[in-house]
Amino acid sequence: MTPTRLQLRGHVGTWYAIDETEVGGEKFFLLEHEEYGDEAACVAVNEQGKLVAEDLWNGFAEDFQDAVKEYFAEKESDFTKKRTGCACGRGKPHG
Repeated sequence: MTPTRLQLRGHVGTWYAIDETEVGGEKFFLLEHEEYGDEAACVAVNEQGKLVAEDLWNGFAEDFQDAVKEYFAEKESDFTKKRTGCACGRGKPHG
């Protein structure tokens, strides 16, 4: 799947993929605004089209790397909550 003419919640207009990368076994796409092109910051989405990073001026550089680390941390936290039923992730009674 190469995203083209995507509409993103919270962002005006349509977006298309200009680059892709794989991190942690998942594909991410760098999107450019269809009307404004490189005059606007890019955004990045995962394969399901979930927004992972915004305000990217340097492609998959440092800002994206920071955002994708946060994405995976949130994903792990969600997985732990579902598996253990505990928001703190310890999975045992406490308090």
